[in-house]
Amino acid sequence: MKKIISLLLIAVLSICLLSCGNKANSIKEFAFGSENFSSEDEVLDWTLSYAEELAKEMEEYSLRPKKWYKIDFESAKYTKTYPNIGIYDGENQSSTIEYSEHVKCSGWYLATPYDFEKKYSLSLTCTVKTTTIDANGEKTVEKYKLSADEVYIEGVTYTKMTAKATDGKDTTKRTEYSTESYVLDLISKSFYEMDVFDLLDKGTILSLSLGEDRLPTYVKNRKIAYYDENNSEFSHNTEQFIAQFETKSPYIKGLKLYHKAATLSNPTIIMPDLNTGEVNDFEPEYNNVLVYKLSANPSFFGFVSRPSDYYKYF
Repeated sequence: MKKIISLLLIAVLSICLLSCGNKANSIKEFAFGSENFSSEDEVLDWTLSYAEELAKEMEEYSLRPKKWYKIDFESAKYTKTYPNIGIYDGENQSSTIEYSEHVKCSGWYLATPYDFEKKYSLSLTCTVKTTTIDANGEKTVEKYKLSADEVYIEGVTYTKMTAKATDGKDTTKRTEYSTESYVLDLISKSFYEMDVFDLLDKGTILSLSLGEDRLPTYVKNRKIAYYDENNSEFSHNTEQFIAQFETKSPYIKGLKLYHKAATLSNPTIIMPDLNTGEVNDFEPEYNNVLVYKLSANPSFFGFVSRPSDYYKYF
């Protein structure tokens, strides 16, 4: 039974990452670097300066000093699929399906290159709602809510997850305790194909591979940003990466990530009219939206303690 519950919780958590009503449109990008752009010479000068600073630090065999971060994570997804789009089989092919989800997570993380020093405490909530209207107009609503508290201390992970599912008038609820990491794994993944917390542990952007086409677009003193916005008739994409560095060392002081991808669920609505060849002028309403936002802000302290009922997790 425990294994079945575990698989259920993992499935719900996985859905959360991939996928909230219009919450997805309310999660905004960070201000820094989104309106200002530096010249190529300014970016090159900053890059050379940082490389020299980093080389000097490496010559002294220095490692990132342990540092507390306040972690805030939010992701959301909203999709609406109309009948006859052709991506669903069977009875769903004639259904309107609306899916919304919202994930929030916060806590403290002690970044350090030494695993025996590392510790964190993270709390996550994920809500999912799926509404289906079939060809006969009948509506079905399913709701899921996942709450998770995860602590890592002295080399041991303590994860408590509670999943609640509602289908019509039927409600089921399950709680599981484990020593496996689910929450950190979920929020550490990003669209830059890097482990955010591994980057914080190492402490410099030496380990960060943004690629040649992702050089900083804005540099200012001890802070850099990469910002890219790509729009078309069918989609809107925004990527943002911000790193702030310590005043007298090349180590990361703060980190911010933002990604938004929005597309039209039914792109045929903007195709030219077959009779007139004209396209109606309208402001596209993206109804397939995914947003991811994470900030790691410096903190003077953090609170992490082993659960009082730790024996339940084994």
